[in-house]
Amino acid sequence: MAQVCFLGDVFLDRQYKIELPCENIIFNLEHPISQRGLPKKGKLCLKQDRSFVRETFGSSLLVACLSNNHIMDYGEDAFLDTLSVLKEQGVAFFGAGHRKDNYNNPHVLNLDGTRLGLLGYCASNTNPGHGKDDSMGCALLALDQIKTDILETKKNVDLIAVYLHWGQELAHIPNPSDVKLAHAIIDTGADIVLGTHTHTMQSAETYKGRKIFYGLGNYIFPESFDAYAFDNTGNIIKTPVRHAVDSHESLSVRWDLRDCSVIMYRSVFDGATSTTRKMTQRYDSVSSSSCMYKFHLWFQYKKHSLRMFMRNPRIPSLKDIRTFFGG
Repeated sequence: MAQVCFLGDVFLDRQYKIELPCENIIFNLEHPISQRGLPKKGKLCLKQDRSFVRETFGSSLLVACLSNNHIMDYGEDAFLDTLSVLKEQGVAFFGAGHRKDNYNNPHVLNLDGTRLGLLGYCASNTNPGHGKDDSMGCALLALDQIKTDILETKKNVDLIAVYLHWGQELAHIPNPSDVKLAHAIIDTGADIVLGTHTHTMQSAETYKGRKIFYGLGNYIFPESFDAYAFDNTGNIIKTPVRHAVDSHESLSVRWDLRDCSVIMYRSVFDGATSTTRKMTQRYDSVSSSSCMYKFHLWFQYKKHSLRMFMRNPRIPSLKDIRTFFGG
């Protein structure tokens, strides 16, 4: 069947149940799969010792976008282990690797005679591990390189889909600069653009007949899990992480390769199962105003802080009060 289903961020710490309207699945794998490596300094790092990809997604055709800010959290050995696990399980991938291999961009799918090229890139402000001449990593979100890749890929495919790991976490509307970037990518020849990283559903729009989904959200991400980081003394510490309530919803996009039509679905993850229902509401709020975007970020931060406080009430510290009223 010449259809694919695009999903957002996926973090699998065990097997989960899913409901999806399509068997050809493309998703953003937000963690390495390995028992090796040390966490990267200066951030909370994600990893799983074993894979739950096939246990969760079954025998579907699977392609993992690896261009994100966590795939290199535990270094090259863990990344290479991840590639080995995915290959063993028959899961294709793109968006990260070595520069000489163009970070495994593109991966080409052939579905009923239609060739789809998949490209993935990660923004530098998400604190990723980008590849360099002498090291592996994810592909940098840089317009000139994206244009080069699109023009080269178009020689061998019928359609191009671009995954972009970008944006401000918890924001529900895209940064106006990202809107301009997405438009430029469509102008170059991409047929659909899909955003990840913000952990929330963001706006969608049709630009010159092509779809742009600025933020798909979390398809599967546990409400609470453990991340790891170095403390000030150089010791590795376990840090519990809790996600916001609206991080449990995502957009799942079924794309028909025959006519580029899309059907949007709202996926809700309850901690054990991700259920999917066709959407009737359109997400089409895209603003070019930087002032409106900054106000939105301020409002979302306050709302998130209050929600997290209500879920875990405690006497706030002076620092908490100063941050809330002055942040």
